[in-house]
Amino acid sequence: MTFPVEGKWSATLAAAPADVPAYRANHVYVALRTNQLAALLIKDGSAVWSVECPMTAPPAAGDSLVFAGSDGLVEARADSDGRARWRRPVTGKVIS
Repeated sequence: MTFPVEGKWSATLAAAPADVPAYRANHVYVALRTNQLAALLIKDGSAVWSVECPMTAPPAAGDSLVFAGSDGLVEARADSDGRARWRRPVTGKVIS
């Protein structure tokens, strides 16, 4: 890394981020304050997909999935298109 660090791109999102993003391979996953989960390409910031996905914790990514936690639920979504792959009820609110 060399300094000064300079930005390579910026992206306009539909709303402000709700928490820190998650990264995996070629994508960045951002939870928005409008209960949306958005995927952007790391190389240029272009939008890949956005789905309704209320979250009470930052997203996590791995194994071709994006994981989201909310009040009483953990779910995994396909990193390619945001479709729900599985959902599991949990007791309480997911906080991390």
